[in-house]
This record gives sequence, C-alpha cells and structure tokens, in this order.
Amino acid sequence: MESKKSSNKITISRSALNRNNMPFIAPPQAPVISFADDEVIQITHSSEEAKAALSKNAKLNLSMRFAMNYLQLNSRENQEIPCELILEAVDEAGTSNPNASRGRPGVDIVCAIDISGSMRGSKLDLVKRTLEFMIDKLSDNDRVSLVTFNNQSKRLCPLTAMTPQGKGRLRAIVGQIQAFAGTEIVEGLLTSLNILAQRRITNSVSSIVLLSDGNDNNTHSAMGRTKSALIEVGSLISSGYSIHTFGYGADHDPNLLNSMAEEKNGGFYFVERDELIGEAFSSCLGELISVVADNVQISLQTLQTDIRFALTKVYSESGDQSFRFPPILSGDKKEAIFLLNFFPTIDAVPKGHQIQPVKATVQYRLTRSGHVIREESFLQIPIINESEIVNEIELDEDVMVNFYRVKAADILKEAGEYGERNNMEAARECLLRGANELKNCVVAGHEVIQVLISDLEKAVNRFVSVDAWEHGGKAEMKSKARNHWAKRGPDVASYQNCVQKAFNLESKNYY
Repeated sequence: MESKKSSNKITISRSALNRNNMPFIAPPQAPVISFADDEVIQITHSSEEAKAALSKNAKLNLSMRFAMNYLQLNSRENQEIPCELILEAVDEAGTSNPNASRGRPGVDIVCAIDISGSMRGSKLDLVKRTLEFMIDKLSDNDRVSLVTFNNQSKRLCPLTAMTPQGKGRLRAIVGQIQAFAGTEIVEGLLTSLNILAQRRITNSVSSIVLLSDGNDNNTHSAMGRTKSALIEVGSLISSGYSIHTFGYGADHDPNLLNSMAEEKNGGFYFVERDELIGEAFSSCLGELISVVADNVQISLQTLQTDIRFALTKVYSESGDQSFRFPPILSGDKKEAIFLLNFFPTIDAVPKGHQIQPVKATVQYRLTRSGHVIREESFLQIPIINESEIVNEIELDEDVMVNFYRVKAADILKEAGEYGERNNMEAARECLLRGANELKNCVVAGHEVIQVLISDLEKAVNRFVSVDAWEHGGKAEMKSKARNHWAKRGPDVASYQNCVQKAFNLESKNYY
C-alpha cells in the first residue's frame, strides 16, 4: 500500500461530458465535491531487504509447453500445433479464510448500485444481502465505499475500513437503501472513479463493482460518456484498478457493462435470475481478495530455428503477440494459448535435436510487495525425423483442454457478432459446428470440455429469434465468451481457487 498526497479539486462528481458529448466546464461558483476523506489504514512498511526477499519467494511459476512430446518432421503437409504459456501461483495460506491469511494485501472496493425503480422488491433485497455478505467477509485492512445511482449518483460513505465499527456503519447504510426513479449508469461509474482518484491512501488492490438491471437514461451517448470518464478521471487514479460489472435480468445493457469490464480487465457477470447473484458475486469477491499478481503483460517473440515455422494465431483479447492477461490469484493457474504452424520439409536433424522457436517475456506486479517482476521463458520442442519409427505420439491433455477452452470462447464471440447483425441462422450454425468439433476432440471427456459443449449447445436457443437474442442472448454470449477466455466465473469448478470455492459454498448458506 502506498500513501499519496491529496490533490486539490481534482474533478467534480458529475459526468465529464454533457448529453451532447461536449466537455463540461463548471462555472466558477460551482461547488467542488471532495472525496479525499477515505479512512486511514495503519500501514507497516517493510525494509527494502524484506521486500526483496518477499518478491523472490512470491514470484509466479512461469513455463511453456508444446502439445506433443515431440514434433515429427513431415515432407507432405503443414502441422499446426497448440502451445501454452503457464503462469501459476502457489497458495501460500492454504486456507479459504481471508482473515487467516497473514499478509494478505488490502483491497479498496467501490460498489456502485443501481437503485432505479425496476430494482424494487426482491431484486434489491438480494443486492443488500450480497453487500452484507461482502462486508462480513472482509477484514480490517480492506475498505469499502458505497455509491448508488438512479437519476443521479450519490456516495453513501467514504472508503471505510472493515473494522467491526466500520462494518456496523456500512450495514446500517445498506439497510436504508431504497429504489426509485431512473438509471444514470455513467454517473455511478464517474462517482466511483472519483472516489479512487481522490484517495489519500491507496490499497494494494483496487476495484469498482457495478451492478445494474437497466439501460442508461441516455443510451445513445452512454458508451461515449463511459470512455471519456475512463480517460478523463480514470487516468488520475494513481494505481491500477479493475472494473467488474453485473447485469441483472434480460433488460440491462450488456454492451455497456461488458465494455467497462473489458476496458479495465474485469469480469462481466450475467445474472439472469435474481437468486444467482450470490454465486456470481462471491466468485468476484474471492478473486479480489486473493490477487497475488496483477498488471500482467505478455509478449511472444519468434526466434530463428533450422525448422521453418510461423506463429499463426495468438488467443489474446486483441489477437496480438503482445497482450495483457487477467490477474493471477493465490493457488491459481492461467494459460495463454498460441498456435505454431510447421511447414513441410525434407531436411533431416541429428538424434536428440531440439528447437526454441518462441521466447515469452512476462511482466507483472506482486500485490504484497509492489515489486514489478520481469521474466523470460523459452519453448523447447524435441524434433525427430520423418523416417524414424517411434511410439505413438503423446498429447499434453492440459494444453489441449486449454486450446479448446479459448477456441470455444472465440466461437461464442463469433456467434455474438452474427447476432449483432441479426443473422440468427449463421449464429446457430457456428455454435453447433463448434459443439460438434468439441464432441469429437481428443479431450472430449474432460469436465471443462463437457461444460463448454453444454454452453455452446444451450446458446443455440439464444438465437431462435431477434427477441431472444436481445433479451438475454447478447448478455450471455458476452459474459460466457469473456469469462471462458479468462478462466473466471462460478460455472466451472477448475476456474475457482480455494477462496472462491469456499465463498461460493458459504454464500448459498448465507442466502
């Protein structure tokens, strides 16, 4: 955690843009709302030697794998093979109780809650219960601020330390929340950004969690105003932060909520039925309190070898060879997948020959010490000649499962693009073709592949009509595609670390 000086009059609490997308300039007499009143946390500063030792011990395990135990040269056809980069963090605490994990970095969470009229009743009651669950699970070094938005946004409390006294104050505030009026989602986001921007103390992990069941009052300009807010105010936030969004029911704006999450490397959770909020939120909360490394950047570089090949595809957000990666959690393992295409050759290699076709450079920040680590890894591939008589090729199951995982995410994204163009038939064909491919793949029996097949087949029902697509289909495609790519969300057990699994179980009892 780092201290920083408070800035004077950073910004005001209303949107950086007006409804016509023009810059908003406050008149001289306009009051400036200051959020530089976050509760101070006692921070123990370690010596540089202690920090260095902590960083050395807490480094992630970095490795690369080829999908086969060797590559046999082929004189007739190309061979396109999946490869995997792995980042793994050991679960130091060995416990699901965040309060028992000594040295866990503190988190700053700003919860922005939709209190428009459509949230009345059981929906808002469940959100309140969710907030109470979060308050119950956080510890003294964590801080929470609550923001509500309907026709305007309002900060209900500053960033408050989750001591017994702080928890009591927040529970009282949550109990008084009521729903009425319209929906100004961007105003809720902007107020949340201001809270993080104007902090006097910056906790190790920061996040905005935004929950909404509707569309912004000014839908046509919401996307533009969101991007402007993230640039104008988000750029003033001194540390990295994530945005996680939750879309309730069939009538929210999945494009807007997904874009917020995508921009700040968070999750977009589609909560189709009210009772599912508990498991979705517990998964998100478990992620936030168990981040051990964030700001992860990966760069892949091809190296010259005596075997001709090409890097044909990288399964990253942009498809580029340099890309960001989701945060790494305690006890977590995440994989980046790419494809290498080896061209036909009549050349021969000596016995025991190996090549190093790809170098990976990975950079990340350790949340406990704040140290930035930069490491390199090389992909090693054993090569044998076409004429050699060998035993059956062994496939690496982990590489193949993750290859089909990211491929399924791409299929869901592609189907969604057809949906945006109202081409429902093409979307259905895309999904069924993808499901059939997974059913016939070499790892079809794996539990993750079975979930992916089920998701692809169920998604077909989202494209039976434009109405089905607009009311739930679009949200599900965006949520599933993003979360399968990032290994995030409660639907797959292997996507969860021990904290998330425990929170998921506790949330069911809690509700």
